[in-house]
Amino acid sequence: MAGRIFRALTGNKGPRPLADPKLEAVRDFVCETNRHRRIASDYVPALRAFGFNDRQVDALALLSA
Repeated sequence: MAGRIFRALTGNKGPRPLADPKLEAVRDFVCETNRHRRIASDYVPALRAFGFNDRQVDALALLSA
């Protein structure tokens, strides 16, 4: 209930999940890599499960920094 009141007063909404789980994995990886300024190795297995190869993961990391 407090969350609804907060949203009504401020208009802020929490982060909503993306429609595609593949894009959600990319967003998680990019945000975590950007936050810590190093490759978020915890998220690499999820990206590989969606078909990303090592070069693509490295490219995402470079774009995130």
